[in-house]
Amino acid sequence: MVGLFVGENFIVGTGSNISIFCFGLILEICVKAKVRTQNELNPPYQSICLQEYFHKCQAMPHNTLLYVPVKNTQWPIIYCPEYNIGFLGLEKLHPFDSGKWGRVFDFLKEASMIRDDTIISPLEASELDLLVAHTRRYLGSLRWSMTVAGITEIPPVAILPNFIVQRKVLRPFRYQTGGTILAAKLAVERGWAINIGGGFHHCSGDRGGGFCAYADITLSIKFLFERMPSVRKAMIIDLDAHQGNGHERDFMDDDRVYIMDVYNRGIYPHDGFAKRAIKRRVELQHFTGDTEYLELIRRHVEGALNEFQPDIVVYNAGTDILEEDPLGCLSVTAQGIIERDQIVFQKVRTRGIPVMMVTSGGYLRTTARIIADSILNLKALGLVSWDEAENCPPPESQDPVESVVRRSRSEGFLSRLKRNCLSKSSTGDLQDIGNKNEKLTDSPEVDDGNLHKDKCCAGIVENSEHAEPCDSPNAVDFDLCTNSEKG
Repeated sequence: MVGLFVGENFIVGTGSNISIFCFGLILEICVKAKVRTQNELNPPYQSICLQEYFHKCQAMPHNTLLYVPVKNTQWPIIYCPEYNIGFLGLEKLHPFDSGKWGRVFDFLKEASMIRDDTIISPLEASELDLLVAHTRRYLGSLRWSMTVAGITEIPPVAILPNFIVQRKVLRPFRYQTGGTILAAKLAVERGWAINIGGGFHHCSGDRGGGFCAYADITLSIKFLFERMPSVRKAMIIDLDAHQGNGHERDFMDDDRVYIMDVYNRGIYPHDGFAKRAIKRRVELQHFTGDTEYLELIRRHVEGALNEFQPDIVVYNAGTDILEEDPLGCLSVTAQGIIERDQIVFQKVRTRGIPVMMVTSGGYLRTTARIIADSILNLKALGLVSWDEAENCPPPESQDPVESVVRRSRSEGFLSRLKRNCLSKSSTGDLQDIGNKNEKLTDSPEVDDGNLHKDKCCAGIVENSEHAEPCDSPNAVDFDLCTNSEKG
């Protein structure tokens, strides 16, 4: 038995234990000496501990590609064809109109408000982008098709391979989420912005539901808090027919975010816990109409802005409040929706507060037309404008085949195959015509007379409305052609 005195303590142990103890004692002395030396050399940093350093690293924003460069000649309107969801018609099993975003864009384009080159195309949100608001566990659960089937409320999705679900269902959601994040930044820089998609207000950081797979509203605000020093407070005005329980759960204890929610109390999601986060709650009864609804909107938007002064307003402009909507169960007309959007933009923009709009829910095919008409009304009233984009001249040249074939990568396989075939045939025809022209114009062996004969043989006769092929009994003779020219 061997004993050692260390200070006031007496340690008893075997020879091996003594060796371990001595090694540990020497190591501790060396570490303390090194730390003391570093503190003497760097006195300002001696109070920073390792735990604080890790916290600082976690607080630093990651590198993201979502804040894409934007031209001054582009409207702060976000859209790309990848927004639209389509796969073998399965999307039609849910009442949500999964192609409305493309139709909104087409209507605005037909009205000559926007062009392909004057809107902004977003990028797909990456996993690192999504982790700003979502847990790894939730994102991992989306690798199971059964989970996605529950979120989208389309049972057949559960039996599909997950790589198909990722590409055909979740990928469009990720593009729209990237669009919402970008739109929030543009709203701060330009005063307003509209994402033609987005508004997944039932999704929170750790759960999805109600056709909402990613918490784009939460992400857009958290991105601003991390990256835009001018944004310290945000307001969410949620006027979709359903309660926005997703962002409410995410900002439950965050005093920087003020939530106003106007919704039908008798429909999904009935989330009593999330209601605790609502600062101004307006619960509607079934079949509320224009007069009562618009009066409530005027009074409560005004009251919310008087009560809280945000640096940005995120406006969730769901159109499922429309009369005859199968899920909203309200009775607001199309003109009522247009007037509602006008009220929000007028009250927010007259105060000089940036506003970002997302389109959210809407379960009738007519909602696409209403959204487009509402945006056009805002433009007519001067509530949304961008002179550089409006006065931007059209591109000098554009490939007609490319403009016809340019469609969403998310559309059906058969549709894409058909378009590719048409594209190849059109391109081939153009190349054949070009080759023939080159032969006719570049060949030194062909004189004017032979060239005219070739035209006659092809059934093309100048100053004749009805050309005849060469083997026809009524075909024009070469000599007659040439003699008539000479005469």
